[in-house]
Amino acid sequence: MRFYLETQHSYEVPEAAKLPWVAGVFALEDREQFRRTAWDIVEEAVRVGRRDWKLFLPVLTSSPYLAKTAIAMDKRLGGLTGGPLAGPTLVYLVGHSAGSLLDASLLMQRSMEVCVTCVETLSCALAVSSIPKLTSPERKPRRRAETEGPPASRTPWAPHYVELFDEGTLVSDVAKLYSHYGVRTRLLVRRVRDHEQLDAISRAVGAAGGSCLVDVTMDRYNIERLSA
Repeated sequence: MRFYLETQHSYEVPEAAKLPWVAGVFALEDREQFRRTAWDIVEEAVRVGRRDWKLFLPVLTSSPYLAKTAIAMDKRLGGLTGGPLAGPTLVYLVGHSAGSLLDASLLMQRSMEVCVTCVETLSCALAVSSIPKLTSPERKPRRRAETEGPPASRTPWAPHYVELFDEGTLVSDVAKLYSHYGVRTRLLVRRVRDHEQLDAISRAVGAAGGSCLVDVTMDRYNIERLSA
């Protein structure tokens, strides 16, 4: 289980960088200036030296501009750090609509990581478990080192992450569903508040067979309390 700071403020990044259990940042949406907010978080993570982090970034535009915006941000990061392999890793948040999944396919062809958001039902979780593979001669896959272990650690063309909120038995049901169908993708459970909720999520995933990996996001207050 990995822990991600959920924030809209870049000034919270330096303190989170001092916590060894924090694996990155989930940037909250700011619909008025989301690009500035997201990029401020990226720059701050680079400044404090956390090249090992994952940064979950909202892309609040619709197809075809979603993919273009994400690709432009990825190139901008390469210019900032000296190359796409220098880190941190950007994970782009995309919706589960048909257009968004096509955008996700374009990003995955470029070895960019995606997280499908707002999954609220089992049928939606099953629908987004396999991203349609597009074939476009204009978009050649870019070679990049695997960031999630060997290729077998993730089902081909499954999203890198599926975002859930811990409501009732949804996490348990999705974990069982993915385990049953052999879908290897990580679940990202949003807005976890305390140790009891963490224990419940761990038990739910364990009851599903433990083959489905789960990460969580927490605000600054709760993520700092993990050391207590």
